[in-house]
Amino acid sequence: MKLFRLFVVACILTFCAGRAAAQEQETPAPKTYKIYAVCDAHLDTQWNWDLTHTIREYIPRILFQNLWMLERYPDYKFNFEGGIIYRWMKEYYPLHYARLQKYIDEGRWHISGASWNANDPNMPSAESFIRNILQGQELYKREFGVRSTDIFLPDCFGFGYTLPSLAAHCGLIGFSTQKLS
Repeated sequence: MKLFRLFVVACILTFCAGRAAAQEQETPAPKTYKIYAVCDAHLDTQWNWDLTHTIREYIPRILFQNLWMLERYPDYKFNFEGGIIYRWMKEYYPLHYARLQKYIDEGRWHISGASWNANDPNMPSAESFIRNILQGQELYKREFGVRSTDIFLPDCFGFGYTLPSLAAHCGLIGFSTQKLS
């Protein structure tokens, strides 16, 4: 019994000595992390208001507020999607639309979402989905000299199993959404 107690005391002392030595060693520097936050606006043209309201109220808000931010804050970046909305910007707000090119060239106004307009990825056919992306990409290339690299569907209610394949066939490498719960 005495030998067992001596063994336990020796184990405890060894453990404590090892722990003290470990604490004396340098602790590694804490990891540093960097967060990238990019502003985004999603204008749902098919939801709760008519086209006139969209063109008179929501498109100018997106343009005026974000151009104002881009001019005042050099680190401000903005994402926006929808070929049809860019077409309406050009038609109804041409002076502001012309200012976009500078920020797109600088990489501060990012064309997100490759499509003409956000679409339902569940119901339409694959051909319809691809045509929507083709029309959006053609406008982005013609107007801004860029192509989008992602599908941007922040407001849909589920995704079919074919979505990754459709995106890959269209040359897209990213996907953004927000309704995953």
